[in-house]
Amino acid sequence: MIRYFKLVFVLLSAALLSCNLDKDKSFADMAVTATFEAAELPAAGFVRDKSYTEHVAKFENVYDETYDYWHGFAVSSCTDAVTASSENQYSVYGRGGANGSEKFGVCYYDGMEPSTVRFGIRVDMKGVWVNNSTYAALVMRDGNRFARKFESGDWFKLTIAGYADDELRGSVDFFLADFRDGKTFICNEWTRVDLSPLKGVNRLDFTIDSSDKTQEWINTPTYACIDDLAYGYRIEY
Repeated sequence: MIRYFKLVFVLLSAALLSCNLDKDKSFADMAVTATFEAAELPAAGFVRDKSYTEHVAKFENVYDETYDYWHGFAVSSCTDAVTASSENQYSVYGRGGANGSEKFGVCYYDGMEPSTVRFGIRVDMKGVWVNNSTYAALVMRDGNRFARKFESGDWFKLTIAGYADDELRGSVDFFLADFRDGKTFICNEWTRVDLSPLKGVNRLDFTIDSSDKTQEWINTPTYACIDDLAYGYRIEY
C-alpha cells in the first residue's frame, strides 16, 4: 500500500511540474502569405529554371538544361491574354497577380511528378488564390491541334494534396473549367481556394487533370497560376 501511494505521489508531482513548465512557455501564432513579390524577374518577365523560396515555403522547380525543359513552379509577371501557344505558358489569364499584385506563381504539371511546395516546418494551411494560365484557358475555349475545344461534360481540375512527411492529411479540388451539368465555365479571374482542411502539413503536391485525354495522357495544357499562398504556425519563445 505504501508503495502504491509513493507511485501516485510521483505521478502527481510529474504532472504538476509539467504544468508549471508549460506556464513558463510563451507562444506566438504566426500568419504568413507567400506573395511572390520578392522574386527578381528579368526583362522577359519570368524565371523558370530555379526554385523560389519565401519565408519557410519552397516552390520547387525542376529544370533540365540539356533539353531546356522544366516542371514544377515558375515565377512570372506576364499577362498576355491573347496568345494561345506554349510560347505564352507563363501568362495568367487576367491583369496581373492576385489582389492587385504584379507577380505570381505558374504551376506546370508534367503528368508524372507533382508540382511541390515544401515547408521547413509543419504548418496549417489557410488558402491560396488560383487562376487559369492564358495558354490553358484559350485552348479549352478554342481547341488546337493537340486538344479539343471544351464541350458539354468536359472539366479541368487542380488538386492540392497536403502531406505530413509522407502521410496524406487531405486534398482540395478546384475546377478551373467546368462544362458539366449545362455549365460553360472557364476561370478568368483570381479565385480564393480554402485550404483550411490541410493542417499540420509540411508539403503540398499540386496536380492537374482533364477530361480531354488520349490513352490517359492529358491533352489540355496542364498549367495553373497561383498567388498569395497563406498558412500559419506556432512558435515557442
